[in-house]
Amino acid sequence: MKNEILNIKLGQLLSSLSLALDIAENRYFGHSRRTAYIAYTIAKEMNFSEEEIVNTYYASLIHDIGMAGQMSRYSVIEIHFDDVLKKDHCSLGGKVVSKLPLSSDIIDYILYHHEEWDGSGVYGLSGDDIPLPAQIIHLADFFELFFLRRHEEMEQKIELELVKEWINTYKNKMFNEEICVAFLSIIEKDKVLV
Repeated sequence: MKNEILNIKLGQLLSSLSLALDIAENRYFGHSRRTAYIAYTIAKEMNFSEEEIVNTYYASLIHDIGMAGQMSRYSVIEIHFDDVLKKDHCSLGGKVVSKLPLSSDIIDYILYHHEEWDGSGVYGLSGDDIPLPAQIIHLADFFELFFLRRHEEMEQKIELELVKEWINTYKNKMFNEEICVAFLSIIEKDKVLV
């Protein structure tokens, strides 16, 4: 058989992979794509370069790739609240992504997307030692899972003041203040998020 080159757009491929992972692993449907949209808007708001915006978006689409395979026996909640599982999830994600034809930065974004601004994350990185896109993915991921989704499940209307209270609870602990400011700016402008 002849070697053939497929002409596929990377964004479409990663979006499809993200959707396939949601379905195959019985995860929260659309979580990674919603997380990617939030992260993309934050990166744009923070005036990232086009390459950084794209890499942040791509990493966000597949940030939970490390929940596949052996990790699929655990729930999203179990993984997010157990440091050993969280670290395994990030490590496995980094290993899987290292085999894909993506920027090496994306590996770090996925590897460190559960680091906390105050240094209490699974790898112990703090502050500016955490790649900024990984910090953005962390906020987008956490917001989608533990704010947006919870309010939707309880059929509660999401008020801007509730979002502000939520973000202020985690500012300078889990999340960089600069990212929080950009995020709140987006929330005030982008009614799609709330």
